[in-house]
Amino acid sequence: MKLQPHLVWNPVHRAVEERIRSGDKLLLVISPFIKQSALESLLSNGCLSSDAKVIVRWRKEDIFSQVTDVGIYSLLTNQNVALYRNDNIHLKLYVFESNIAFHTSGNLTNRGFGYSGTFNIEVGGFVRLTSEDWAKIYWIIESSILVNDELFAIFQAYANSCTNSRIAVPPLVIPENTEKPYSIYSLPATEQPEILCSYYESGCCDDDNTETERKFIHDLVLYGMQSGLDKNQFMEVLQKSFSEQPFIQDIVAYIKENKSLHFGAMNNWIHSHCSDVPLPYRWEIKENTRILYNWLAFFFDNIEWSIPGNHSQVICWK
Repeated sequence: MKLQPHLVWNPVHRAVEERIRSGDKLLLVISPFIKQSALESLLSNGCLSSDAKVIVRWRKEDIFSQVTDVGIYSLLTNQNVALYRNDNIHLKLYVFESNIAFHTSGNLTNRGFGYSGTFNIEVGGFVRLTSEDWAKIYWIIESSILVNDELFAIFQAYANSCTNSRIAVPPLVIPENTEKPYSIYSLPATEQPEILCSYYESGCCDDDNTETERKFIHDLVLYGMQSGLDKNQFMEVLQKSFSEQPFIQDIVAYIKENKSLHFGAMNNWIHSHCSDVPLPYRWEIKENTRILYNWLAFFFDNIEWSIPGNHSQVICWK
């Protein structure tokens, strides 16, 4: 489906749903305000990818004024869609699996998306995301916090309290950040460093897979790879940046301390130190631990891994 060479005016939901019907599902929804009825209307189109994520703002004044609904948590949870909070967002962005995005002035509300008889005057447009765009999106992703049952209970209780407080915005008390020290964002997504280098040199994916391309861009952004490097320079910069990541340094120290670790032990340690963020590609702890092994063995002379007999991978400090 080609990009539309013109602005999309309200009701903007028609253009979004047309793209969905063409087979291009939503991968990432970023909207400060989301009303449950509008979300239900959009979900009725089977619009979300199996790995879709939703990011909302959920400031106390948003909930107090009822411009957003905390009830969307249960709706999304029932569909196995993760919800995240980022209280600094103001943009409205709807990212599709094809790496096409719809940017608009409209929140995912009945008035914003045009689901109600009376709607706001909104406008938007479709764009193909560049690596620079993804760098900004990854920055938003990294600063977003997963809404779990515990956090939802706090927001639900606050929303309930607001119905009895119409004079002033009551305080919203959120526990201090108890997130794990590191994020899955800080682990490599590309199978091998050499494959990332090939993408860097060619600027395209051999398999023309948009998810693979998002993984490449993730690693280039994560490790701060600048343009104009030859192959040797690229690998030198990549090694330095990868090796100096705090999470990687702790993983290497853990391997060195234990000398030898079975895959399950290493996998559990990473999981216990690693928080979840809404990455726009499929992330599985076992798969990404396996990828990490490739990178560690490639860049650290003292690290190697093997599969003894029919057992699982063992990573060792030589």
